[in-house]
Amino acid sequence: MHEFGERRMVWACAERNIVSAEKGEAAMAIRIYLDEVLKSRNMTSKELCRWVGITEANLSILRSGKAKGVRFGTLNKICYHLQCEVGEILRFDGQLGEEEDEKER
Repeated sequence: MHEFGERRMVWACAERNIVSAEKGEAAMAIRIYLDEVLKSRNMTSKELCRWVGITEANLSILRSGKAKGVRFGTLNKICYHLQCEVGEILRFDGQLGEEEDEKER
């Protein structure tokens, strides 16, 4: 991928997480890049939902970064149908999420 495209993907994802933090939601240290992978594979979220067997609402929650977790079986199906690695969809930003940070205090 071109450097500019990669930076744009990171900015789009960071922007989603900033919006979540402004709404008072805990920021997560795991960033979601599912929209970018879908786009690069020329696949719609509706198509992926059909292949994976999940609802559009649940995929939307995952895509927005609001999901608290995802089943390995679901993640396996997503990666299989998108022909990608888990690390292309989920990335750790190197920081402890606010929610986990508060629990340690």
